[in-house]
Amino acid sequence: MALFLGLDCSTQSMTAVVTRYEVAPEGPNPLTIVASATFQFDKRLPHYGTTNGVLFNDGHVEVPSLMMVEALERIIDDVQHELAKRGHSFSQVRAVSGCAQQHTSVFWRLPELEMPRQGSLHKFLKEQRAFEPERGRSWMDSTTTSQCQALESAVGGSRRMADLTGSRAYERFTGIQLMALGDMDHVSRVSLASSLLTSLFRGKICSIEHSNASGMNMMDLQRREWSTEVIEAMEAIGGFQRGTLRRYLGPDPIPPTESVGPIDPYFHHVYAFSPDCAVIPFTGDNPSCLAGTLELVRCCSWLHYHVVGMGLSQRGDIGISLGTSGCIFAVGNSTDVVPSEEFGHVMVNAVDPSTLMAMLCFKNGSLAREVSSTLHENALTCINRMCEIAVPMERGKSFRG
Repeated sequence: MALFLGLDCSTQSMTAVVTRYEVAPEGPNPLTIVASATFQFDKRLPHYGTTNGVLFNDGHVEVPSLMMVEALERIIDDVQHELAKRGHSFSQVRAVSGCAQQHTSVFWRLPELEMPRQGSLHKFLKEQRAFEPERGRSWMDSTTTSQCQALESAVGGSRRMADLTGSRAYERFTGIQLMALGDMDHVSRVSLASSLLTSLFRGKICSIEHSNASGMNMMDLQRREWSTEVIEAMEAIGGFQRGTLRRYLGPDPIPPTESVGPIDPYFHHVYAFSPDCAVIPFTGDNPSCLAGTLELVRCCSWLHYHVVGMGLSQRGDIGISLGTSGCIFAVGNSTDVVPSEEFGHVMVNAVDPSTLMAMLCFKNGSLAREVSSTLHENALTCINRMCEIAVPMERGKSFRG
């Protein structure tokens, strides 16, 4: 019997699920949930002072890097307790992976990650001053319009930018935020929230994987490597010394489905993980929505009807994710999916890197719905009724004022 640990470090919360994969002779469904845990950052880690998981600083939106590390410790403690109640332990976990909020940056002060042997991971990294600046830019930060305009102009327009990276220049994308921050002498490497978690489990700073690298405006979508053309333009606009962004990024992005190696000894000594437990690259939360849906189709026969009905099993099907941001996504190949110079994104599919994921993303999602419900308790009921009476393919006429 093999167990697998999956984590989700989203904008507002941390969640973990342990699943068991075991082919039973009496049924076709090999995947079952063994244990799970979740908590909100604001409630569980109030000492970071976040509101809905972020901090607001002089017009910018930021995420404390240490908060994500401490959240990882707390969620592993919680899941370990849940596993013990069911007669299981982390020693049975064969692999760990997961996802995290897209675009959010993490700044490493030192070029190498040093891990403790025992004790608290976040306290050790705090003492090491591992993160500097201590806060990364959140995907919710949209203060970089002038940088977007300058970059598109430098590479030959929004069409060229989209053809190269899969998206026109977007304010919240990591590369654009790095341009705005400029050259930071004390920064050795830059991770995303997703590759931070990969790095912690592996015990070394790991490269960003293809799918989440697609959401940075920095990767050549066709070549699956950092775009020299875009990066040189970014460095010129941001006032960087030549080669700085390459140093920040490290090696070219890596495949999302290949192990980066065994888990770091820290997790073996402190949490009794098997030293052979594999670490699979963490990806972005939006690509993982697609990944989870496709895997459920493959592994869970009892979910097949619902998932196929939602989409993403065939060419042209569409899926919707209603999280902190609202997203629509679909799968296709390079002839099906063509980047737009106006809106939307094309990214590498985290499940099948030979294909692409098309996505539209609108950041006023669940928080806007919460405000709507607070101001008018029947607001969502009204919206549901409008959806029920809407005629398909009528281009949203029911919602026009």
